[in-house]
Amino acid sequence: VSDLYSETVEDGTAVTAVHPPSSKVLPLNLIGETDSETGSHFGNAVAISGDTMVVGSFLRDVKGIDSGAVYIYERNEGADGQSWILVKILTPEDGLAKDQFGVSLDLVNDTLVVGANLKKVGSKKRAGAVYVFERNHGGDSNWGEVNKITLGDDLSNIGDQFGRSVGLSEGVLIVGAPFSDYVSTDSGAAFVFERNQGGVNNWGMSQAIRHEGDRLDWFGFSVDIDGMFAVIGAPGANRSSDFNDFELGSAYIYKKSSRTEEPWGIEKKLDLFNDPRASRADNFGSSVSIKGTNVVVGSFLFDGFSETGDRVLNSGAAFIYRRDKGGQKNWGKAKDLFSQVPGKNDRFGVSVDIDSRYLLIGTDSINPDFPSGYVQLYSSDISDHSAWNFEDVLLPSRQDRVIGFGSSLALDNGTAVIGAPLDRESALYERSGIVFVNYLQTSTDFHNSDYVRDWIEENFDKEIIERPSLEGSHWGLTADPDSDSYPNGIELLLGTDPNKADHQVITETLINKGSFSFIYPRSKRVPNGLVFTQWSDDLKSWSMGGITETVIEDHDDYELIEAKVNINGSKSIYMRLNFEK
Repeated sequence: VSDLYSETVEDGTAVTAVHPPSSKVLPLNLIGETDSETGSHFGNAVAISGDTMVVGSFLRDVKGIDSGAVYIYERNEGADGQSWILVKILTPEDGLAKDQFGVSLDLVNDTLVVGANLKKVGSKKRAGAVYVFERNHGGDSNWGEVNKITLGDDLSNIGDQFGRSVGLSEGVLIVGAPFSDYVSTDSGAAFVFERNQGGVNNWGMSQAIRHEGDRLDWFGFSVDIDGMFAVIGAPGANRSSDFNDFELGSAYIYKKSSRTEEPWGIEKKLDLFNDPRASRADNFGSSVSIKGTNVVVGSFLFDGFSETGDRVLNSGAAFIYRRDKGGQKNWGKAKDLFSQVPGKNDRFGVSVDIDSRYLLIGTDSINPDFPSGYVQLYSSDISDHSAWNFEDVLLPSRQDRVIGFGSSLALDNGTAVIGAPLDRESALYERSGIVFVNYLQTSTDFHNSDYVRDWIEENFDKEIIERPSLEGSHWGLTADPDSDSYPNGIELLLGTDPNKADHQVITETLINKGSFSFIYPRSKRVPNGLVFTQWSDDLKSWSMGGITETVIEDHDDYELIEAKVNINGSKSIYMRLNFEK
């Protein structure tokens, strides 16, 4: 993805802008031939986890018109690691015309969830469904369907579009139904499911999140989840009953208590209701993404500002919030983000994705002066955790037509996936779609939280921290400088010294009648909600369900925690700590 832009500086030297290297991915069949189809919108949704990438093509005519399909690619392990091999084309076992399978998707390790928001359920048209696939189900390296999730008759209605959005974290799934009448007409709803709820490998509903808002709020239009935190967008929320205050939009932060019997509870409502710049139909909350204690919310119809200060209609915006900005658990606004060169109808913020190091903001441009769309790249910095610095504008190879470049995004460990579902392989296949994969400058984990940054600076010399090449071996959270098999992230969690080997027993396990306990120290400098335990009986499927945590000792710098789960006849039980940075 390069615009080949060049400048000549005063001394006559030509300088060409260099963008991150990229690959272009087309829809293929399983024998490697291009298989574009007019109007299939390949790339309408994308996700990536490690070396696996999934691409939605929700209007693909596989089992009837607009039945939909999902393509799974694996990264080629060749020298450059920048090519992708198609390994599977997924369709649901009961797929039918107009299901729109692939309208949404998310991928975490070996689990893939796919939304089919127009799936007919019983007699209810457009009620929606979500499908769960697992790697190695039905054969080695096979992606097999393990669950179809729908809502019961008491919760579903015609046109709910359950599955319009999905978000997956380890063992927990959140699904949006933005046109649900759960509270009032099209007010929307979201539903939480957990692995092993109601049976091994079953994804059972653990909570229905009621939206106490107004009709046409579209709560659940966008969702995302990371560990103990989730964010749900409601782009139709009104500021008041005044017509000019309609559809400003809002987003809601939810938190899951470490006490697993307690439901997800709302921690903060985010909106621009008190911002004089906000106006009707901004659609704040149309896109959301969360990583740790950072949330980004898109408002793609927000009227941004030109260099002269004039408002630019529907140019779009995005807003970053941090949990402790302005006070503990305050989720204050950290930064406003606008297009570098805002244009009318750029729709900047139609898609967003954030991880520990990078932030991507995409467009869905219908601006005739810039029809292709673009993506802006930002990076965080260890020297200032709240600063997200503009890095680059990513562009497709040609910008003379509407292709939807940036209308879908996914980030993982330095790899950025950008969908262009309106692009084409040739003039024969209008709106067949193309996906671009960018390889950003670093693939290392980054540490931008207050407590992590402070801990690193306390334990390592400045000269070491300033050398990125030493992140993997010395100061990074995955490094183990004292070679005691406890990486720095665990040393931080347990309150131990990362520069002195720990040979004593730090954790303990207990087996009592009918239960299994894992006892570990937890440093008080790690904020609540960022550390949680999970259990498994096969080392493949992990869940937080059924675990109770108790403080059994309270010390000055740490607490001794007992995490307990009922064995329930399982032959083997494993427990692990998840640490969100």
